[in-house]
Amino acid sequence: MAEPSASQAAPAEIVWTAKLDAIGQPVEAGPALLVLSKAPRGAVQLVSLDAKTGRTNFRMPFHPGGMPVGMAMTPRATETDAGRHLALLRRYDLDAAGPALVAVDVRTGAIVSSTPTAVDDYDACSDGHDVCWSGRESRPGAMVESPFGTYRDIVPGNAPTRWDLESGRTLEKTLQEGALRVGDPDLYVRGEGRLATLARLPGTRRTEWTQSVSVLVADGVESKYGWSFQHDEEANVYVGSLGRPFPAGLARRYEQGKQVRVDYASRYSTTGLDGRDGKRLWTLAGADPWCSLVRSVDESEARTLCVVGGSRVDRKGEEPTYDDLVVELQGVDPRTGDVGWTYALDGKDAERAYVRDRAPLAPYGVVLPSDDGPVALDQRSGALERVDADTVLLCPAGGDMVKAYGEKRVSGTLYATCDRDGRVTGGDLSVFGASALSGTGQTRFVSMPGKVVAYGLD
Repeated sequence: MAEPSASQAAPAEIVWTAKLDAIGQPVEAGPALLVLSKAPRGAVQLVSLDAKTGRTNFRMPFHPGGMPVGMAMTPRATETDAGRHLALLRRYDLDAAGPALVAVDVRTGAIVSSTPTAVDDYDACSDGHDVCWSGRESRPGAMVESPFGTYRDIVPGNAPTRWDLESGRTLEKTLQEGALRVGDPDLYVRGEGRLATLARLPGTRRTEWTQSVSVLVADGVESKYGWSFQHDEEANVYVGSLGRPFPAGLARRYEQGKQVRVDYASRYSTTGLDGRDGKRLWTLAGADPWCSLVRSVDESEARTLCVVGGSRVDRKGEEPTYDDLVVELQGVDPRTGDVGWTYALDGKDAERAYVRDRAPLAPYGVVLPSDDGPVALDQRSGALERVDADTVLLCPAGGDMVKAYGEKRVSGTLYATCDRDGRVTGGDLSVFGASALSGTGQTRFVSMPGKVVAYGLD
């Protein structure tokens, strides 16, 4: 175990602060930061900030469209082949002028390109350029009168689509109607239930492979209950899973006021899928692919598993309790599933870190309790570093829900300064704590309650 580094004691420089009622973390888009912010009358704005000064470039109405309320609202940005950075917005408001989806310059807000329709999971394509969205299944339409009688019209579906921002053209992945993007690069699900398939669709006219979801991932999982897949580029392996519905019998017992027990080993599983041919390489029961303790870091996200043991006990109107809760973070080889390192928590330590989401951020990992005091776990290697009692870090702050456009929606996480035990503190953030934020270069950005702050690492 390494002793505390000098960066733990050094305060990070505050480069600028922008007062903003932010919803979630900023997205870097070339010379700008894109942040969602609360607006009057329950609306939401997209705010563009100059990355160097924090000054506001522009504000625009942002609407999530038909995106499910359980999916977090986040700014969406892309880059043209010529290197121009653009923000993407749904023109959903009935009073808004213009088409359904627009791409605007991140510095000026000027509309660069537009398209009349898009599915609500639109985002930058897997290569970081242009805009891609999922397909949509054909569906019943209105009743139509014809010379041959009354019949129900069919609203045609579409295949996954790429919107070329330079030419304005949209290109569909042929013969893949209704395919839903569940992972990058180019991982899609078609259909639901036992007939659902998982496919890799790298181009508009080619299917690299397709496999049965129930055979490949697990029986009973479906994309409508969510998904979480990460891709390890070096190994060419997808690691993750699809969501599983809560058992109907347990749901009835809960509504009747009876005690309900859910075993984590049967609730979660994570699978490694070969990116070359779609074959299943390994599966691990109890591995939670949505675990907040696994950091979104390119070098380690598909190589870190969060394996949960024990059970959760619920009764309607009462706080849940946990029996024999154990959480083990594992560093694995994504191709074989072989474990290279582990770090285990149990009891109250596991409950605080895993259930209460109170693990402070560390560079490439999180700060966790140990018998020798809190330690920073580097998820790239499993290396540990002692955390000094005076080190100021970042912890999740506030709720993860926001009321927008009349509905409660999942919002992104805000952070506040905290000590090594996860208690909120008013001290100056350390360089160690600031470098835990995602980003490149010597400046890192974070949304905190009421403000967005840029920190220098020099």
